[in-house]
Amino acid sequence: MEVAARQSAILSMQTRCRKAHATSARQPFQQRRESEVRGGAPHSNAFRRALAPPTGLSARRRDGRARQSLHHPHSNAQTGPTAMHCRARRSGMGELRGGFPGEFFDESSRLRVAAINHKEPEMKVGSNWRSAHNNDAALPAFLAARVDRYYTERVQESWAGGHIMKGRVADARALHLSSNDYLSIARHPEILDAMCMSIRSEGNGLLMSGVFLHGDDCPQLKLEDRFATFMGAEAGVLCQSGFAANTGLIQSIANAQTPVYVDMMAHMSLWEGIRSAGARAISFFHNDVDHLEQRIQRYGAGVVIVDSVYSTNGSVAPLAAIADVCAEHDCVLVVDESHSLGTHGPHGAGMVSELGLLDRVHFRTASLAKAFAGRAGFISCSRRFQEYFKCEALPAIFSSTLLPHEVMGLAATLDVIERDDWRRTRLAANARYVRARLTELGYNLNGSETQIVALEAGAEPDTIVLRDALEKRGIFGSVFCAPATAQNRSLVRLSINATLSEQELERLVDVCEEIRDEVQMRNWPSTRRNERAGRTRPRAPQPVVNMPMVAVAA
Repeated sequence: MEVAARQSAILSMQTRCRKAHATSARQPFQQRRESEVRGGAPHSNAFRRALAPPTGLSARRRDGRARQSLHHPHSNAQTGPTAMHCRARRSGMGELRGGFPGEFFDESSRLRVAAINHKEPEMKVGSNWRSAHNNDAALPAFLAARVDRYYTERVQESWAGGHIMKGRVADARALHLSSNDYLSIARHPEILDAMCMSIRSEGNGLLMSGVFLHGDDCPQLKLEDRFATFMGAEAGVLCQSGFAANTGLIQSIANAQTPVYVDMMAHMSLWEGIRSAGARAISFFHNDVDHLEQRIQRYGAGVVIVDSVYSTNGSVAPLAAIADVCAEHDCVLVVDESHSLGTHGPHGAGMVSELGLLDRVHFRTASLAKAFAGRAGFISCSRRFQEYFKCEALPAIFSSTLLPHEVMGLAATLDVIERDDWRRTRLAANARYVRARLTELGYNLNGSETQIVALEAGAEPDTIVLRDALEKRGIFGSVFCAPATAQNRSLVRLSINATLSEQELERLVDVCEEIRDEVQMRNWPSTRRNERAGRTRPRAPQPVVNMPMVAVAA
Protein backbone atom coordinates (compact mmCIF):
# COMPACT_ATOMS: atom_id res chain seq x y z
CA MET A 1 0.00 0.00 0.00
CA GLU A 2 2.82 2.35 0.87
CA VAL A 3 4.50 1.81 -2.53
CA ALA A 4 1.23 2.34 -4.34
CA ALA A 5 0.67 5.57 -2.44
CA ARG A 6 4.11 6.81 -3.41
CA GLN A 7 3.54 5.96 -7.05
CA SER A 8 0.21 7.78 -6.96
CA ALA A 9 1.88 10.84 -5.48
CA ILE A 10 4.51 10.79 -8.21
CA LEU A 11 1.87 10.59 -10.97
CA SER A 12 -0.09 13.39 -9.34
CA MET A 13 2.99 15.57 -9.19
CA GLN A 14 3.79 14.92 -12.85
CA THR A 15 0.23 15.91 -13.82
CA ARG A 16 0.53 19.18 -11.89
CA CYS A 17 3.88 19.89 -13.54
CA ARG A 18 2.51 19.30 -17.04
CA LYS A 19 -0.48 21.60 -16.38
CA ALA A 20 1.79 24.29 -14.96
CA HIS A 21 4.11 24.10 -17.96
CA ALA A 22 1.23 24.21 -20.42
CA THR A 23 -0.03 27.49 -18.95
CA SER A 24 3.33 29.15 -18.28
CA ALA A 25 5.01 29.09 -21.68
CA ARG A 26 4.52 32.82 -22.20
CA GLN A 27 5.39 33.89 -18.64
CA PRO A 28 8.69 35.61 -17.90
CA PHE A 29 11.30 33.21 -16.57
CA GLN A 30 11.33 34.50 -12.98
CA GLN A 31 7.53 34.44 -12.76
CA ARG A 32 7.45 30.86 -14.00
CA ARG A 33 10.11 29.89 -11.45
CA GLU A 34 8.19 31.46 -8.55
CA SER A 35 4.89 29.94 -9.70
CA GLU A 36 6.25 26.44 -9.97
CA VAL A 37 8.15 26.55 -6.68
CA ARG A 38 4.85 27.51 -4.97
CA GLY A 39 2.84 24.75 -6.61
CA GLY A 40 5.40 22.19 -7.70
CA ALA A 41 7.25 19.28 -6.23
CA PRO A 42 8.17 19.20 -2.53
CA HIS A 43 11.87 20.10 -2.88
CA SER A 44 14.11 20.35 0.18
CA ASN A 45 15.27 23.81 1.18
CA ALA A 46 18.85 23.00 0.25
CA PHE A 47 17.71 21.83 -3.17
CA ARG A 48 15.74 25.03 -3.76
CA ARG A 49 18.66 27.18 -2.67
CA ALA A 50 21.05 25.32 -4.92
CA LEU A 51 18.86 25.77 -7.98
CA ALA A 52 17.77 29.35 -7.42
CA PRO A 53 19.02 32.04 -9.85
CA PRO A 54 22.58 33.08 -8.98
CA THR A 55 22.88 36.16 -6.81
CA GLY A 56 25.65 38.23 -5.29
CA LEU A 57 29.18 37.07 -5.88
CA SER A 58 28.07 33.99 -7.82
CA ALA A 59 26.09 36.10 -10.28
CA ARG A 60 28.90 38.60 -10.67
CA ARG A 61 31.35 35.81 -11.35
CA ARG A 62 29.14 34.31 -14.04
CA ASP A 63 28.34 37.64 -15.65
CA GLY A 64 31.98 38.70 -15.53
CA ARG A 65 33.47 35.65 -17.16
CA ALA A 66 33.15 37.11 -20.64
CA ARG A 67 34.99 40.24 -19.58
CA GLN A 68 37.69 38.26 -17.78
CA SER A 69 38.13 35.53 -20.38
CA LEU A 70 41.65 36.66 -21.16
CA HIS A 71 42.67 35.89 -17.59
CA HIS A 72 41.14 32.41 -17.57
CA PRO A 73 43.71 29.65 -17.92
CA HIS A 74 41.86 28.01 -20.80
CA SER A 75 40.02 30.77 -22.63
CA ASN A 76 40.59 30.95 -26.37
CA ALA A 77 41.00 33.88 -28.69
CA GLN A 78 39.49 32.14 -31.69
CA THR A 79 36.11 31.41 -30.18
CA GLY A 80 35.70 34.59 -28.15
CA PRO A 81 34.66 35.08 -24.52
CA THR A 82 31.21 33.51 -24.79
CA ALA A 83 32.80 30.08 -25.04
CA MET A 84 34.18 30.66 -21.55
CA HIS A 85 30.90 31.07 -19.68
CA CYS A 86 28.11 29.44 -21.68
CA ARG A 87 27.28 26.06 -20.23
CA ALA A 88 26.05 23.55 -22.74
CA ARG A 89 22.27 23.63 -23.16
CA ARG A 90 21.70 21.00 -25.75
CA SER A 91 18.66 19.69 -27.54
CA GLY A 92 17.82 16.09 -26.90
CA MET A 93 17.86 16.51 -23.13
CA GLY A 94 14.18 17.38 -22.87
CA GLU A 95 12.20 20.44 -23.93
CA LEU A 96 12.67 23.76 -22.18
CA ARG A 97 10.84 23.67 -18.88
CA GLY A 98 10.16 27.08 -17.43
CA GLY A 99 10.46 27.43 -13.68
CA PHE A 100 11.72 23.98 -12.75
CA PRO A 101 15.31 24.45 -11.54
CA GLY A 102 16.68 21.97 -14.08
CA GLU A 103 15.10 23.61 -17.13
CA PHE A 104 16.38 20.96 -19.49
CA PHE A 105 15.24 17.85 -17.61
CA ASP A 106 13.16 15.40 -19.56
CA GLU A 107 10.30 13.43 -18.03
CA SER A 108 12.56 10.61 -16.88
CA SER A 109 14.75 13.13 -15.06
CA ARG A 110 11.66 14.58 -13.35
CA LEU A 111 10.61 11.12 -12.33
CA ARG A 112 14.03 10.54 -10.78
CA VAL A 113 13.74 13.78 -8.79
CA ALA A 114 10.29 12.76 -7.62
CA ALA A 115 11.61 9.40 -6.51
CA ILE A 116 14.36 11.15 -4.56
CA ASN A 117 11.89 13.29 -2.69
CA HIS A 118 9.59 10.35 -1.96
CA LYS A 119 12.50 7.97 -1.18
CA GLU A 120 11.24 5.38 -3.69
CA PRO A 121 13.54 2.34 -3.21
CA GLU A 122 13.00 0.94 -6.71
CA MET A 123 14.44 3.98 -8.48
CA LYS A 124 18.11 3.22 -9.27
CA VAL A 125 18.90 5.88 -11.88
CA GLY A 126 20.70 8.89 -10.44
CA SER A 127 21.51 7.08 -7.19
CA ASN A 128 24.86 8.85 -6.85
CA TRP A 129 23.15 12.22 -6.96
CA ARG A 130 20.51 11.08 -4.46
CA SER A 131 23.02 9.69 -1.99
CA ALA A 132 25.25 12.72 -2.15
CA HIS A 133 22.31 15.07 -1.69
CA ASN A 134 20.99 13.18 1.31
CA ASN A 135 24.40 12.80 2.95
CA ASP A 136 25.16 16.51 2.55
CA ALA A 137 21.95 17.58 4.27
CA ALA A 138 23.84 18.39 7.48
CA LEU A 139 26.32 20.68 5.74
CA PRO A 140 25.98 24.46 6.12
CA ALA A 141 23.78 26.00 3.45
CA PHE A 142 26.60 27.71 1.53
CA LEU A 143 28.50 24.43 1.10
CA ALA A 144 25.43 22.27 0.48
CA ALA A 145 24.39 24.68 -2.28
CA ARG A 146 27.83 24.50 -3.88
CA VAL A 147 27.82 20.69 -3.90
CA ASP A 148 24.24 20.58 -5.19
CA ARG A 149 25.13 22.87 -8.08
CA TYR A 150 27.67 20.31 -9.29
CA TYR A 151 25.10 17.52 -9.27
CA THR A 152 22.39 19.60 -10.94
CA GLU A 153 24.35 21.68 -13.45
CA ARG A 154 26.88 19.03 -14.46
CA VAL A 155 25.68 15.55 -13.54
CA GLN A 156 21.98 16.08 -14.30
CA GLU A 157 21.95 18.78 -16.98
CA SER A 158 25.20 18.40 -18.93
CA TRP A 159 25.73 14.67 -18.37
CA ALA A 160 22.08 13.53 -18.31
CA GLY A 161 22.55 11.72 -14.99
CA GLY A 162 25.72 9.89 -16.05
CA HIS A 163 29.37 10.88 -15.76
CA ILE A 164 31.50 12.24 -18.57
CA MET A 165 34.62 10.45 -17.27
CA LYS A 166 33.00 7.07 -16.71
CA GLY A 167 32.07 5.22 -19.87
CA ARG A 168 32.49 1.54 -20.66
CA VAL A 169 34.89 -0.79 -18.92
CA ALA A 170 37.63 -1.83 -21.35
CA ASP A 171 37.97 -5.49 -22.23
CA ALA A 172 41.06 -7.44 -23.27
CA ARG A 173 40.79 -6.33 -26.92
CA ALA A 174 40.56 -2.62 -26.12
CA LEU A 175 43.11 -0.20 -27.52
CA HIS A 176 44.19 2.04 -24.64
CA LEU A 177 45.20 5.53 -25.74
CA SER A 178 44.64 7.19 -22.38
CA SER A 179 48.04 6.62 -20.79
CA ASN A 180 50.89 9.14 -20.79
CA ASP A 181 53.37 6.25 -21.03
CA TYR A 182 54.51 7.54 -24.42
CA LEU A 183 57.62 5.36 -24.65
CA SER A 184 55.86 2.19 -23.42
CA ILE A 185 58.18 1.57 -20.48
CA ALA A 186 55.75 1.39 -17.54
CA ARG A 187 56.28 -2.39 -17.33
CA HIS A 188 59.91 -2.50 -18.41
CA PRO A 189 61.64 -5.36 -16.52
CA GLU A 190 64.76 -3.35 -15.69
CA ILE A 191 62.67 -0.65 -14.03
CA LEU A 192 60.45 -3.07 -12.14
CA ASP A 193 63.44 -5.09 -10.90
CA ALA A 194 65.13 -1.95 -9.58
CA MET A 195 62.01 -0.93 -7.69
CA CYS A 196 61.42 -4.41 -6.25
CA MET A 197 65.00 -4.72 -5.03
CA SER A 198 64.71 -1.36 -3.29
CA ILE A 199 61.46 -2.26 -1.58
CA ARG A 200 62.91 -5.53 -0.28
CA SER A 201 66.14 -3.95 0.98
CA GLU A 202 65.00 -0.54 2.22
CA GLY A 203 61.22 -0.67 2.57
CA ASN A 204 59.83 2.85 2.59
CA GLY A 205 63.02 4.35 4.02
CA LEU A 206 62.99 7.45 6.21
CA LEU A 207 59.69 9.31 5.98
CA MET A 208 60.61 12.97 6.23
CA SER A 209 60.76 16.20 4.30
CA GLY A 210 63.31 16.41 1.51
CA VAL A 211 64.79 19.51 3.12
CA PHE A 212 66.60 17.19 5.56
CA LEU A 213 68.43 15.21 2.85
CA HIS A 214 72.20 15.66 2.71
CA GLY A 215 75.41 13.73 2.21
CA ASP A 216 77.41 12.60 -0.79
CA ASP A 217 75.87 9.11 -0.78
CA CYS A 218 72.19 10.16 -0.64
CA PRO A 219 70.48 8.35 -3.58
CA GLN A 220 67.97 11.13 -4.22
CA LEU A 221 70.60 13.86 -4.31
CA LYS A 222 72.73 11.76 -6.64
CA LEU A 223 69.73 11.27 -8.91
CA GLU A 224 69.15 15.03 -8.95
CA ASP A 225 72.66 15.47 -10.29
CA ARG A 226 72.07 12.75 -12.91
CA PHE A 227 68.91 14.43 -14.17
CA ALA A 228 70.66 17.81 -14.29
CA THR A 229 73.47 16.36 -16.38
CA PHE A 230 70.95 14.58 -18.62
CA MET A 231 69.14 17.89 -19.28
CA GLY A 232 72.31 19.96 -19.67
CA ALA A 233 71.79 21.96 -16.47
CA GLU A 234 74.11 22.81 -13.59
CA ALA A 235 71.76 21.40 -10.93
CA GLY A 236 68.19 20.39 -10.27
CA VAL A 237 65.59 19.46 -7.69
CA LEU A 238 63.42 16.35 -7.49
CA CYS A 239 59.92 17.12 -6.25
CA GLN A 240 56.96 14.99 -5.22
CA SER A 241 55.11 15.67 -8.49
CA GLY A 242 55.05 17.95 -11.50
CA PHE A 243 52.33 19.93 -9.75
CA ALA A 244 54.56 20.44 -6.70
CA ALA A 245 57.48 21.42 -8.94
CA ASN A 246 55.47 24.10 -10.73
CA THR A 247 53.73 25.57 -7.71
CA GLY A 248 56.91 25.54 -5.64
CA LEU A 249 59.01 27.16 -8.36
CA ILE A 250 56.60 30.02 -8.99
CA GLN A 251 56.24 30.62 -5.25
CA SER A 252 60.03 30.99 -5.17
CA ILE A 253 60.42 33.43 -8.07
CA ALA A 254 57.28 35.61 -7.98
CA ASN A 255 55.34 37.71 -5.50
CA ALA A 256 52.64 40.38 -5.50
CA GLN A 257 54.95 42.85 -7.27
CA THR A 258 55.88 40.42 -10.06
CA PRO A 259 53.95 40.39 -13.34
CA VAL A 260 53.67 36.78 -14.49
CA TYR A 261 52.92 36.31 -18.20
CA VAL A 262 51.31 32.97 -18.86
CA ASP A 263 50.00 31.30 -22.00
CA MET A 264 46.23 30.81 -21.87
CA MET A 265 46.62 27.05 -22.28
CA ALA A 266 49.39 26.59 -19.70
CA HIS A 267 48.90 23.70 -17.29
CA MET A 268 46.68 24.35 -14.27
CA SER A 269 49.58 23.74 -11.87
CA LEU A 270 51.27 26.83 -13.30
CA TRP A 271 48.18 28.93 -12.72
CA GLU A 272 47.91 27.57 -9.19
CA GLY A 273 51.55 28.51 -8.59
CA ILE A 274 50.80 32.09 -9.63
CA ARG A 275 47.79 32.20 -7.33
CA SER A 276 49.63 30.75 -4.34
CA ALA A 277 52.51 33.18 -4.88
CA GLY A 278 50.10 36.10 -4.70
CA ALA A 279 51.37 37.29 -8.07
CA ARG A 280 49.34 38.85 -10.85
CA ALA A 281 48.59 36.52 -13.77
CA ILE A 282 48.72 38.34 -17.10
CA SER A 283 47.67 35.91 -19.79
CA PHE A 284 48.45 36.11 -23.48
CA PHE A 285 46.86 34.41 -26.47
CA HIS A 286 47.99 30.86 -27.08
CA ASN A 287 51.38 30.76 -28.80
CA ASP A 288 51.02 34.44 -29.79
CA VAL A 289 54.48 35.97 -29.37
CA ASP A 290 53.38 39.42 -30.54
CA HIS A 291 50.66 39.55 -27.92
CA LEU A 292 53.14 38.43 -25.25
CA GLU A 293 55.48 41.27 -26.18
CA GLN A 294 52.63 43.78 -26.10
CA ARG A 295 51.75 42.68 -22.58
CA ILE A 296 55.37 42.94 -21.41
CA GLN A 297 55.70 46.42 -22.92
CA ARG A 298 52.61 47.47 -20.99
CA TYR A 299 53.30 45.88 -17.59
CA GLY A 300 57.09 45.59 -17.46
CA ALA A 301 59.68 42.88 -16.91
CA GLY A 302 58.55 39.76 -15.11
CA VAL A 303 58.25 35.99 -15.43
CA VAL A 304 57.11 34.30 -18.66
CA ILE A 305 55.62 30.81 -18.34
CA VAL A 306 54.87 28.40 -21.19
CA ASP A 307 54.62 24.68 -21.87
CA SER A 308 56.89 23.21 -24.52
CA VAL A 309 54.09 20.83 -25.56
CA TYR A 310 50.55 21.65 -24.45
CA SER A 311 48.87 18.68 -22.84
CA THR A 312 45.35 19.46 -24.03
CA ASN A 313 45.90 19.45 -27.79
CA GLY A 314 49.56 18.65 -28.46
CA SER A 315 50.48 22.05 -29.88
CA VAL A 316 54.09 23.21 -29.55
CA ALA A 317 55.27 26.54 -28.17
CA PRO A 318 57.46 28.77 -30.41
CA LEU A 319 60.23 28.61 -27.82
CA ALA A 320 62.95 30.34 -29.82
CA ALA A 321 60.78 33.39 -30.50
CA ILE A 322 59.59 33.51 -26.89
CA ALA A 323 63.20 33.31 -25.67
CA ASP A 324 64.07 36.27 -27.93
CA VAL A 325 61.31 38.38 -26.39
CA CYS A 326 62.33 37.41 -22.85
CA ALA A 327 65.97 38.31 -23.51
CA GLU A 328 65.05 41.66 -25.04
CA HIS A 329 62.81 42.64 -22.11
CA ASP A 330 64.86 41.10 -19.28
CA CYS A 331 62.23 38.50 -18.29
CA VAL A 332 62.67 35.17 -16.56
CA LEU A 333 61.62 32.28 -18.81
CA VAL A 334 60.08 29.10 -17.35
CA VAL A 335 59.31 26.17 -19.68
CA ASP A 336 57.27 23.17 -18.53
CA GLU A 337 58.68 20.16 -20.42
CA SER A 338 56.33 17.55 -18.96
CA HIS A 339 55.26 16.30 -22.40
CA SER A 340 58.61 16.68 -24.19
CA LEU A 341 61.15 15.40 -21.67
CA GLY A 342 62.00 11.86 -22.74
CA THR A 343 60.23 12.16 -26.10
CA HIS A 344 62.22 15.00 -27.70
CA GLY A 345 65.80 16.10 -27.90
CA PRO A 346 69.10 14.22 -27.88
CA HIS A 347 68.52 10.95 -26.01
CA GLY A 348 65.26 12.46 -24.69
CA ALA A 349 66.80 15.53 -23.05
CA GLY A 350 63.81 17.68 -24.04
CA MET A 351 62.75 20.28 -26.55
CA VAL A 352 64.74 23.13 -25.02
CA SER A 353 67.88 21.07 -25.50
CA GLU A 354 66.82 20.08 -29.02
CA LEU A 355 66.44 23.74 -30.01
CA GLY A 356 69.74 24.81 -28.47
CA LEU A 357 68.12 27.12 -25.92
CA LEU A 358 69.79 25.85 -22.76
CA ASP A 359 71.46 29.18 -21.97
CA ARG A 360 68.29 31.19 -22.66
CA VAL A 361 65.76 29.33 -20.52
CA HIS A 362 66.16 30.00 -16.80
CA PHE A 363 64.09 27.10 -15.47
CA ARG A 364 62.67 23.90 -16.90
CA THR A 365 60.12 21.82 -15.04
CA ALA A 366 58.68 18.41 -15.78
CA SER A 367 56.32 15.84 -14.43
CA LEU A 368 58.03 12.46 -14.40
CA ALA A 369 54.63 10.76 -14.64
CA LYS A 370 54.55 11.05 -18.44
CA ALA A 371 57.33 9.60 -20.58
CA PHE A 372 59.22 8.60 -17.41
CA ALA A 373 56.20 6.60 -16.21
CA GLY A 374 56.94 7.35 -12.56
CA ARG A 375 55.68 9.67 -9.86
CA ALA A 376 57.81 12.75 -9.28
CA GLY A 377 58.64 16.17 -10.68
CA PHE A 378 61.89 17.91 -11.58
CA ILE A 379 63.21 21.45 -11.87
CA SER A 380 66.45 22.31 -13.68
CA CYS A 381 68.25 25.29 -12.20
CA SER A 382 71.60 26.63 -11.01
CA ARG A 383 73.44 25.17 -8.00
CA ARG A 384 72.84 28.34 -6.03
CA PHE A 385 69.12 28.33 -6.76
CA GLN A 386 68.85 24.64 -5.84
CA GLU A 387 69.72 25.33 -2.20
CA TYR A 388 67.50 28.43 -2.09
CA PHE A 389 64.51 26.55 -3.49
CA LYS A 390 64.65 23.76 -0.91
CA CYS A 391 64.34 26.28 1.92
CA GLU A 392 61.87 28.61 0.19
CA ALA A 393 59.26 26.56 -1.72
CA LEU A 394 56.43 25.38 0.52
CA PRO A 395 55.88 22.03 -1.27
CA ALA A 396 59.58 21.25 -0.83
CA ILE A 397 59.48 22.02 2.88
CA PHE A 398 56.12 20.64 3.91
CA SER A 399 55.86 17.43 1.84
CA SER A 400 57.62 14.14 2.45
CA THR A 401 60.48 13.20 0.19
CA LEU A 402 60.31 10.54 -2.52
CA LEU A 403 60.35 6.92 -1.36
CA PRO A 404 63.51 4.87 -2.00
CA HIS A 405 61.88 2.58 -4.57
CA GLU A 406 60.64 5.61 -6.52
CA VAL A 407 64.17 7.00 -6.66
CA MET A 408 65.63 3.69 -7.80
CA GLY A 409 62.86 3.22 -10.36
CA LEU A 410 63.51 6.66 -11.85
CA ALA A 411 67.23 5.98 -12.00
CA ALA A 412 66.58 2.79 -13.99
CA THR A 413 64.07 4.65 -16.17
CA LEU A 414 66.66 7.27 -17.02
CA ASP A 415 68.99 4.48 -18.17
CA VAL A 416 66.33 3.08 -20.50
CA ILE A 417 65.29 6.46 -21.92
CA GLU A 418 68.84 7.56 -22.65
CA ARG A 419 69.66 4.24 -24.32
CA ASP A 420 66.53 3.41 -26.36
CA ASP A 421 66.47 6.01 -29.12
CA TRP A 422 64.30 3.65 -31.18
CA ARG A 423 61.39 4.39 -28.89
CA ARG A 424 61.46 8.10 -29.73
CA THR A 425 61.81 7.35 -33.44
CA ARG A 426 58.89 4.98 -33.41
CA LEU A 427 56.75 7.33 -31.31
CA ALA A 428 57.34 10.24 -33.68
CA ALA A 429 56.50 8.10 -36.72
CA ASN A 430 53.30 6.73 -35.17
CA ALA A 431 52.13 10.18 -34.11
CA ARG A 432 52.92 11.72 -37.50
CA TYR A 433 50.93 9.00 -39.27
CA VAL A 434 47.85 9.35 -37.05
CA ARG A 435 47.83 13.14 -37.30
CA ALA A 436 48.03 13.07 -41.09
CA ARG A 437 45.33 10.45 -41.51
CA LEU A 438 42.87 12.08 -39.12
CA THR A 439 43.43 15.47 -40.73
CA GLU A 440 42.60 13.91 -44.09
CA LEU A 441 39.33 12.67 -42.58
CA GLY A 442 38.37 16.25 -41.67
CA TYR A 443 39.21 16.31 -37.97
CA ASN A 444 40.55 19.59 -36.63
CA LEU A 445 43.55 18.62 -34.49
CA ASN A 446 44.15 22.22 -33.36
CA GLY A 447 47.72 22.37 -34.55
CA SER A 448 49.03 19.24 -32.83
CA GLU A 449 52.63 18.45 -33.77
CA THR A 450 53.27 15.73 -31.20
CA GLN A 451 52.09 12.44 -29.75
CA ILE A 452 49.01 14.13 -28.26
CA VAL A 453 46.02 14.06 -30.64
CA ALA A 454 42.78 15.70 -29.53
CA LEU A 455 39.30 15.22 -31.01
CA GLU A 456 37.42 18.32 -29.88
CA ALA A 457 33.66 17.75 -29.93
CA GLY A 458 32.91 20.95 -28.01
CA ALA A 459 29.95 20.74 -25.64
CA GLU A 460 30.06 18.08 -22.93
CA PRO A 461 27.00 16.13 -24.17
CA ASP A 462 28.60 15.90 -27.62
CA THR A 463 31.83 14.71 -26.06
CA ILE A 464 29.94 11.94 -24.26
CA VAL A 465 28.55 10.86 -27.64
CA LEU A 466 32.09 10.81 -29.04
CA ARG A 467 33.43 8.89 -26.06
CA ASP A 468 30.69 6.27 -26.38
CA ALA A 469 31.19 5.87 -30.13
CA LEU A 470 34.91 5.26 -29.67
CA GLU A 471 34.58 2.95 -26.67
CA LYS A 472 31.85 0.91 -28.33
CA ARG A 473 34.46 0.08 -30.96
CA GLY A 474 37.22 -0.61 -28.46
CA ILE A 475 39.10 2.72 -28.57
CA PHE A 476 39.67 4.28 -25.14
CA GLY A 477 41.04 7.82 -24.84
CA SER A 478 40.94 10.46 -22.10
CA VAL A 479 38.00 12.86 -21.77
CA PHE A 480 39.06 16.45 -21.08
CA CYS A 481 36.47 19.01 -20.00
CA ALA A 482 36.32 22.10 -17.78
CA PRO A 483 38.37 23.01 -15.82
CA ALA A 484 40.99 21.21 -17.93
CA THR A 485 39.57 22.96 -21.01
CA ALA A 486 37.52 26.06 -21.65
CA GLN A 487 33.76 25.70 -21.41
CA ASN A 488 32.35 24.11 -24.54
CA ARG A 489 35.82 23.04 -25.69
CA SER A 490 35.77 19.52 -24.20
CA LEU A 491 37.48 16.74 -26.11
CA VAL A 492 38.77 13.20 -26.18
CA ARG A 493 42.55 13.08 -26.08
CA LEU A 494 44.38 10.20 -27.76
CA SER A 495 47.90 9.61 -26.44
CA ILE A 496 49.98 7.80 -29.04
CA ASN A 497 52.75 5.52 -27.80
CA ALA A 498 55.88 3.94 -29.23
CA THR A 499 54.75 0.32 -29.45
CA LEU A 500 51.49 0.69 -31.36
CA SER A 501 51.59 -1.68 -34.31
CA GLU A 502 50.62 -0.74 -37.85
CA GLN A 503 47.46 -2.84 -37.44
CA GLU A 504 46.50 -0.92 -34.29
CA LEU A 505 47.13 2.41 -35.99
CA GLU A 506 44.91 1.38 -38.91
CA ARG A 507 42.24 0.21 -36.48
CA LEU A 508 42.24 3.64 -34.81
CA VAL A 509 42.01 5.46 -38.14
CA ASP A 510 39.24 3.17 -39.40
CA VAL A 511 37.16 3.78 -36.27
CA CYS A 512 37.60 7.55 -36.54
CA GLU A 513 36.45 7.38 -40.14
CA GLU A 514 33.47 5.17 -39.31
CA ILE A 515 32.06 7.36 -36.52
CA ARG A 516 32.13 10.74 -38.29
CA ASP A 517 28.42 10.79 -39.08
CA GLU A 518 27.41 9.13 -35.83
CA VAL A 519 29.10 11.84 -33.75
CA GLN A 520 28.17 14.61 -36.23
CA MET A 521 31.79 15.60 -36.59
CA ARG A 522 31.00 18.10 -39.35
CA ASN A 523 28.81 20.07 -36.92
CA TRP A 524 31.46 20.38 -34.22
CA PRO A 525 32.59 23.96 -33.54
CA SER A 526 36.19 22.85 -34.07
CA THR A 527 35.32 21.58 -37.55
CA ARG A 528 33.57 24.82 -38.43
CA ARG A 529 36.57 26.81 -37.19
CA ASN A 530 38.78 24.74 -39.42
CA GLU A 531 36.56 25.41 -42.42
CA ARG A 532 36.49 29.15 -41.73
CA ALA A 533 40.24 29.24 -41.44
CA GLY A 534 40.46 27.68 -44.91
CA ARG A 535 43.43 25.55 -44.00
CA THR A 536 44.92 23.57 -46.84
CA ARG A 537 44.96 19.81 -46.74
CA PRO A 538 48.28 18.29 -45.65
CA ARG A 539 50.52 16.17 -47.78
CA ALA A 540 49.80 12.46 -48.00
CA PRO A 541 50.72 10.63 -44.78
CA GLN A 542 54.16 9.17 -44.53
CA PRO A 543 54.37 5.41 -43.97
CA VAL A 544 55.14 4.19 -40.50
CA VAL A 545 58.86 3.67 -40.09
CA ASN A 546 59.70 -0.01 -39.84
CA MET A 547 61.46 -0.34 -36.51
CA PRO A 548 62.33 -3.52 -34.64
CA MET A 549 59.63 -4.13 -32.04
CA VAL A 550 62.17 -4.59 -29.27
CA ALA A 551 60.84 -5.23 -25.78
CA VAL A 552 57.24 -4.59 -26.79
CA ALA A 553 56.05 -6.19 -23.58
CA ALA A 554 58.02 -3.60 -21.64
